[in-house]
Amino acid sequence: MLLIHGRVDGRADYEHARRMRAALEQNQKKVEWLALSDEGHAAYDEGTRREVYERILQFLDANLMKAATSAR
Repeated sequence: MLLIHGRVDGRADYEHARRMRAALEQNQKKVEWLALSDEGHAAYDEGTRREVYERILQFLDANLMKAATSAR
């Protein structure tokens, strides 16, 4: 699972994302985490948006290739 969360999110509390991450790790689930320092519920800064999209692409590349290979 890839969790991306803004530290100043006014809709979904950052602490909830931290607890979700902790619960996943406690249950030995693989979780990748990206906390966005100056972002809220969305990535508005162009540089941050680029970082988010690159991280999503890396995650999909790593995980979809594994899923496709193991399904064969």
